[in-house]
Amino acid sequence: MPDWLRWIAVLPAALLATILSAFPLHFVLYQTLTGSGIVDPYPETPERVLLPLVASMAFIWVGANVAPSHKLKVATSLLVPWLLLLVSAVVMALNSSNLWGMQFSSEEIGLPTVLSIFGAIAGLYIVRKQNQFTN
Repeated sequence: MPDWLRWIAVLPAALLATILSAFPLHFVLYQTLTGSGIVDPYPETPERVLLPLVASMAFIWVGANVAPSHKLKVATSLLVPWLLLLVSAVVMALNSSNLWGMQFSSEEIGLPTVLSIFGAIAGLYIVRKQNQFTN
């Protein structure tokens, strides 16, 4: 694949990875929680809490790995808009804003927000460790 095409694909691939990360998370949690026989109705809370962690990590990691070079710089560049988007969502939730018919609520901004920040930083750390000896 030519380098220019990979540069164009960085952001779409990162966004696609963010969306697609929900499927393996759901599958693993569903098989683990209901397959063990311990939990009969599938609880949605673990998935709601862990999805921001996995999605933010996938966004940073996949976006940086699609880039043909400067992967750590790309990961850092993806971290900044992710955190800005997260901060704006928290501000909108605290103000009980309504955007495009979606009501933002401050009820669920605690642990998922913290895990999203942790996931983004963990994604940056993974990219840094992967490229530690190549740069």
